[in-house]
Amino acid sequence: MEFKSFESLGIFHFSDSLKAAKAKLGKDIQYKESESYHLSLEEKNKFLHIEKYKLSIIFHENKKSIEFIEMKKGKFIFNGIDLFKVPYTELLDKFHVLDENLKTDDESGFESKKFGFGVSRNLHNGNYSKYIKSAFAMSLEYIDRPIPTGDNILMHYLGYNPFDE
Repeated sequence: MEFKSFESLGIFHFSDSLKAAKAKLGKDIQYKESESYHLSLEEKNKFLHIEKYKLSIIFHENKKSIEFIEMKKGKFIFNGIDLFKVPYTELLDKFHVLDENLKTDDESGFESKKFGFGVSRNLHNGNYSKYIKSAFAMSLEYIDRPIPTGDNILMHYLGYNPFDE
């Protein structure tokens, strides 16, 4: 699937609603729906899991647009590069040149807010995989999401912050 920054991944556009995304799948493609709670925003997000493509699509709480898409196999093509076919170290080198603010998570992956995507790889027996295990595409709104603080987490799970006493 071709990725266009902040616009689309394959047939799915970030402007697609849950209903529109399901319609694009047609009747022959099986999918599952689920829901998750985003702690720092105090909202519930709908998920659409498409096993055939190893694809998960996360929708904003209002279900009117896509927030995040994760792909675990297939073709994730950006800038003419199929991210699943190029060794991670080569991807990292290429995108460090294209995005001077590339965020890396030790050796496990990287995220480009400039281009709206990221990758991660597996850790097995203390060694990281040569190729990525997943690639993800982010909407502009997702990039601007707040990260939950320790206080948010305590308030969510305990209903109060014991350190404020």
